[in-house]
Amino acid sequence: MRALSPQAQERSDVKILAVSKERVEVLSPIPILVGTLLQLHLPAENRFVLGEAQYCDATGASFQVGIEIEDSYPRPQAEGSPWVISPKC
Repeated sequence: MRALSPQAQERSDVKILAVSKERVEVLSPIPILVGTLLQLHLPAENRFVLGEAQYCDATGASFQVGIEIEDSYPRPQAEGSPWVISPKC
C-alpha cells in the first residue's frame, strides 16, 4: 500500500482482511489519516485499486484501515505478454 495524498509516502506492507466491490479493509503497521488517498495492490485479483481511507482504528500494535474504492485497474504484465497495457497514442 502507498499513500499518495496528502503527501506521497514509501510503500508499506499490509495484510488484506476483506475485499468487496466498494471497500477494502487492511491491517497496517502505521496509522493512516482519514481522507488519505491510497494505492493498493490486490495480488489475489491481480489488480490495483485507488481509494480513500475512511477510518483507522488502533488494534494493538497495528491499525485496521477501511478504504473506499474509487477506481481499480489491472496490474500490467511483463513486456511481450498479451496482457500488456499500452498507452493510446
